Amino acid sequence: NNTVVTIARGAKGTAALQGTLTATAVNGVATFGGLSYTKAETMNVTATSSPVYTSATSTDAVVGPATASKLLFTSVPTGNATTAGIRGAYAVQVQDAYGNAQGAHGGLTILLSSTSASTTKKFYDAATLGNVITSLTLANGTASGNAWYYDETTGSPTIQAASAPLTAATHSLTVTSAAAARLAVSGGSTMATGGTNAITITAYDTFDNVAAATYTGDKSITMSGAAASPAPASTPPTCTDNMGGAVAFGTAAPMAFTNGVATSSMRLYKAEVAAINATQGSLATSATDDLDVTVRHAATDHLTFSGPIPVP
Repeated sequence: NNTVVTIARGAKGTAALQGTLTATAVNGVATFGGLSYTKAETMNVTATSSPVYTSATSTDAVVGPATASKLLFTSVPTGNATTAGIRGAYAVQVQDAYGNAQGAHGGLTILLSSTSASTTKKFYDAATLGNVITSLTLANGTASGNAWYYDETTGSPTIQAASAPLTAATHSLTVTSAAAARLAVSGGSTMATGGTNAITITAYDTFDNVAAATYTGDKSITMSGAAASPAPASTPPTCTDNMGGAVAFGTAAPMAFTNGVATSSMRLYKAEVAAINATQGSLATSATDDLDVTVRHAATDHLTFSGPIPVP
């Protein structure tokens, strides 16, 4: 009597034994009640005492998972992000309240969903090819399943796996733009000769997302679509580069892109209807993405003779 016995998880196991871990011996016996262990694995228990006697180690105990309680995504796309048009891999697992895999659930149908407003969102049953699915079916004895999420629209959807009454698994995903596929030019639709027009050049991927994640930094942009003023002045149209300097159309100008967008200021000198385009390497502006500008005459500035002057 009066010997204090302390127990703890032994050499086997990885979690902590929980509950009241000390007890005073009565008639040479220390009794422990209400103990718990939350990791499904093989473990054992050691007992030590005060005053010190030879310690004791229990036989191995196999701790099994508790009743299925929740779903959890155990694998998600790297960096919580995927690229538009690329499948992102998910693994979902049935778990008990303590995070142990639980395959003894009687069979489950897990519904898959995304909050994306995209019409192209879908789940697949394979990383490539495969079939479009809306749910996973887990047979009794199987704790995990896999799905691949596909979306062509950038955004931050929430991915969910649900099977009532289990707590659903959710994941916040970021869908980023694919590589830039084209350039679009926007700005004022009218201007006077010699005046300035603030323009914006935007890079888009093949899915019509702004190429915010893939087109950034200085790019050599060549502008075209406007003519020089009539002779003898023959002043070429210009756009400003990333340092504010004027660069003639047809000559590559370095422009700074941030999140797929750059700005410039152009001057046009010929009165005409111009279709302004931007190109960089294989990227170009289509007829639907160019900037149609009506360049009107500026105020009268001078007179000039036209044709030969008769000599009396």
